[in-house]
Amino acid sequence: MTSPLGFYQAQLKDAPVMYELLAQAGIEVPRSRMICVPLNADYHDTKPSAYVYDTHITDYGDSDCRYDLLDVAQHWCGLPFTQAVALIARLASITAPWEFDGTVRQACYQRQSPRKTAADPNDYATLAMRCEEAFWAQATCAAEAAATYLIGRGLIASALHYRLGVLDSTVTAQPPSSTWRGMITFPTWDHGRLLALKGRNLLPKDSGRELRNLKGTGTSVYGLDQLRPGTTPVLVVEGETDVLSVWEAFKGEIDVVGIPGAPHWRCLAHPALDGRPLQVCLDLDEAGRTAVEQARRWAVDVGRPLRVLDGVGDKNDVLVQQGPAELRRRLKTAAEQTQRKIARRLA
Repeated sequence: MTSPLGFYQAQLKDAPVMYELLAQAGIEVPRSRMICVPLNADYHDTKPSAYVYDTHITDYGDSDCRYDLLDVAQHWCGLPFTQAVALIARLASITAPWEFDGTVRQACYQRQSPRKTAADPNDYATLAMRCEEAFWAQATCAAEAAATYLIGRGLIASALHYRLGVLDSTVTAQPPSSTWRGMITFPTWDHGRLLALKGRNLLPKDSGRELRNLKGTGTSVYGLDQLRPGTTPVLVVEGETDVLSVWEAFKGEIDVVGIPGAPHWRCLAHPALDGRPLQVCLDLDEAGRTAVEQARRWAVDVGRPLRVLDGVGDKNDVLVQQGPAELRRRLKTAAEQTQRKIARRLA
């Protein structure tokens, strides 16, 4: 007789019934697909941080977890293993060797979040989350315009991964100023804590395009929360758009972070980057070249492994004009050329 785990892996793990399974526990999925993780799971939160797919849930908040159908049925719905498999099979209209006769536990949530002080930069986390919900709800012209802009830059998948948003008319949190209305928001998260928040209007280059940093949230390396554990090399680029472009090209196969402009290369001293080799690939303008030389001298002084990749230019321009394969090729070629230069010097 087939084991429950074998049956699940063979026939159920890719069944597109996550919405129906959540409904069993009384969890309604909004248009944004962002929900809170309930108290009866291994982790809970008080703000929407988990994105619902048809076959699984990815939590982009503090827990940084991925829940499949079996995880939700067991830990969110409170079912024993065999009954969890039987319920998923019933929802998928697949006959299982076991009948479902259990009782689904209804989800509950923490009702009150801890009080924050006025000086806590996480006060802006509410604004970032509301903007994220507004973008994925696509209920306003501003949200549609933001999506159109990002699609045109080839960044729509990375926008979800890095939790971009839009400050449209549906956002109830207090905006910093009226100029932020309609801007795309770029939050910088680190273990659920908001380190920085930027907003960009939708104008093209040389047409008044503006990138604003939210006063009070600080300046930080972008993409820290997406670094994989370990000591693998980290590609360092300039700005949020370049980070998103590299992610689109490699789909998370490499670790990449962005400094908030060439003059801010000192952000590379962040503790999250300690012990990891750095591969710096900034823009080819004068500011980028100056920052590279300063970062190189800093790395020598503090004993940090740092390599400079040359000849790539604006990553988003390459992505949009020539495609992700070309951006991958250029970055890989630059890394190989740098490796050959080092080998020649050692020889």
